[in-house]
Amino acid sequence: MAPRHRPLTTAHRFLPPLAGFGLALMLLLALMGCGFDWQGDPGSLTIHSTPPGAAISLNWGDTGQVTPCTLTNLGLIRYDIKLELEGYQPYETSVELTAHRKSATVNATLTPL
Repeated sequence: MAPRHRPLTTAHRFLPPLAGFGLALMLLLALMGCGFDWQGDPGSLTIHSTPPGAAISLNWGDTGQVTPCTLTNLGLIRYDIKLELEGYQPYETSVELTAHRKSATVNATLTPL
């Protein structure tokens, strides 16, 4: 008796093997604010807060890092930065890394609630 095979779904026909893994990896890197700089050296952000220990989010994604911190290997794009620390108001700012400004520093003073 010949083995029975499942019919291929639309996803099986059009997505090469491991494409889902690649898409998930790209999404994870985007959420982490990581990217590849096609124009040369990657950028970096140094972020300080008073008081220290604030959670850092970039472009709507938690980096898993707290202040003070230097984030490296960043693409040359605009970053929306959010710092959060319990007992303090969230701090938000934006920084754009460009070919002429590959690094930036953010010094944030958090305001108590």
